[in-house]
Amino acid sequence: LSSPYRAPSVTIETPNSSTSLSSFPDCLFQHRQPLSSTLMPEIHREIARKISSMLLYQEKLLTDIEAKEMDHIAQ
Repeated sequence: LSSPYRAPSVTIETPNSSTSLSSFPDCLFQHRQPLSSTLMPEIHREIARKISSMLLYQEKLLTDIEAKEMDHIAQ
C-alpha cells in the first residue's frame, strides 16, 4: 500500500531584476478567475477521494500497530 502522504512539489520563484517594485502589487492583487461551477464538483470529488484514501491508509497502519501490540502482549 503506497502512502497517500506525498510531499508536494514546491517551486520557488524569485523575482527577476526586470520586475519593478511598482508593478509588484499589481501582479500580487490581480483578481483570479472564479472557479467554474463545472469544476467545483470535480474538485470536491478529488478532495473526498484523497481524504478517503488517507483514512483507509491510517486505518491500516493502526490495525497493524494494534496487531503487533497484541502479539507483543501475548509473548
